[in-house]
Amino acid sequence: MQHRSFLSAIDSFRIPTSIQEALKDENWVRAMNEKMSALERNENWEIVERPKIKKAVGCQWIYTVKYKSNDTLDRYKARLVAKGYTQT
Repeated sequence: MQHRSFLSAIDSFRIPTSIQEALKDENWVRAMNEKMSALERNENWEIVERPKIKKAVGCQWIYTVKYKSNDTLDRYKARLVAKGYTQT
């Protein structure tokens, strides 16, 4: 019985497949803002001038929903990942 309630809980949350979809829901916007704040707070990068002969590596948002052990919603999670396959 508990397994069925977990499956129905999973189906009740729509995970966006693009940033345009995510920006329409304030929960995902909040998750992205929290992630950006954490990246800035931890000084994960520094802004430098890009050499003219180099291309910038792109990035994309990955969205997931985290659940507590009792199958209730824990949080919306957004991760910013580099498109490493574009590196040479």
